[in-house]
Amino acid sequence: MFRASYRLNNIEKTKIKRILVSQIGNTIVSTLILVFNWANGVLQNPYIFSRRGIFLMALSAKSGASKDTIWSREFLFIFIANTLCQMGLNMSYGILPAAAEELGGTSSEIGIVASAFAIAALGAKFVAGPAIDSYNRKKVMIGGVIFMTLAFAGYGFSPDCTALTVANFVRGLAMAFATTASLVIATDFLPENKIGEGVGIFSLSQVVCSAAGPALAFNIAVFVGYQVTFFVSAAVELLTVLFVVLIPRESHGTKDFKIALDRVFAKEVLPVTILAFLMASAYASLQAFVAIFGLSEGIPQEQVGLFFTIYAVSLFFIRPACGKVADRIGYRKVIVPGGVAFCLAFVILANASNIWVFALASLASAFGYGMCQPLFQALAMKLAGPEQRGAASCTYYFGVDGGFVVGPNLAGALVTAFGYHMMWYFMVIPIGVAVVAALFLPMDEKSSRSK
Repeated sequence: MFRASYRLNNIEKTKIKRILVSQIGNTIVSTLILVFNWANGVLQNPYIFSRRGIFLMALSAKSGASKDTIWSREFLFIFIANTLCQMGLNMSYGILPAAAEELGGTSSEIGIVASAFAIAALGAKFVAGPAIDSYNRKKVMIGGVIFMTLAFAGYGFSPDCTALTVANFVRGLAMAFATTASLVIATDFLPENKIGEGVGIFSLSQVVCSAAGPALAFNIAVFVGYQVTFFVSAAVELLTVLFVVLIPRESHGTKDFKIALDRVFAKEVLPVTILAFLMASAYASLQAFVAIFGLSEGIPQEQVGLFFTIYAVSLFFIRPACGKVADRIGYRKVIVPGGVAFCLAFVILANASNIWVFALASLASAFGYGMCQPLFQALAMKLAGPEQRGAASCTYYFGVDGGFVVGPNLAGALVTAFGYHMMWYFMVIPIGVAVVAALFLPMDEKSSRSK
């Protein structure tokens, strides 16, 4: 079984604690900024101002999507549920490679463990899309969350990498239902004229959890080991069910269940899927190689992580604002400048030699992919319409998942052939293609649905 905490000497523990304190500190700052932005909006609403805190706001909020507010009781509870779901997911996912290595796994075996999730998630979407468009979406999400909880517990009981692979495969199957359903449920309870802004806010829970989850998990694992940490993440995941149950209204599909191509792929969403694939390919290459590149350029190890911290903190300001602007002036007018900013990020990165240039590239990335990604999600939901949002969500995620498969492999081949600096320049190409495509591809949900 896992005994990671007992193999560390005092010096190693001290080093790890210092790193974790830094990570947790950065996470706290990021969270405080999120709370500040949210509170700033809340305080401007006299109705909410008269209540005492988020719990009373939840109890007093009216059910159903209003034309004036995003924060209906339904959206609040699905937002909390998604945050817990993402926290459990990122806690377990963050320590999974280290746990596999602790069990004696080789690099190739660890790769198999990781790929089992991606394969399962892609395959399960052929069932998840039709299910979400046919059945009670709350029950679909609850089922997915329960199986994710079992998968995380399975990590803790795994005696070897084979068992970890099986558990991670189950997690991939379950996640295809849980996370896809959560986005559709959130969209169902948003006002039509505020879907962009609402999805931008909804996606912030993933930003917070991707920063806090791994740091929290490693902090726990230092003292109690990986096995107990997996059980803790399973408990956090299970809390998701409570808040999904608390959603006062149902979110229900309207179609008969049938596994067919048109139930998995929404043709209206294909233009957005193409853009998401191209952008995700570039972002995945950045995520995979930016830390290694920074170290190779002589940037201290403790400063390399600032790239991701600056990116995450910037999103708290950017995402709610860009969604609101897109709802008012149109998605194309926000996505195109975002793509240009993302191109600029890679050009800056190709010329980076110190932490300040790195920080500038991170900020440009936040205004690029960080701004465009939730807009792609929102646009996918709007283009398909309520009756086909399950298929739309699956279609969108096919593009993103495909980008995360292609991007790192392509970037790795380019690094081997040309080096890091030229690789960053080459990765501008898919972003540039996306920008040009965004100028011509249809992005009007009304005209798209009327065809």
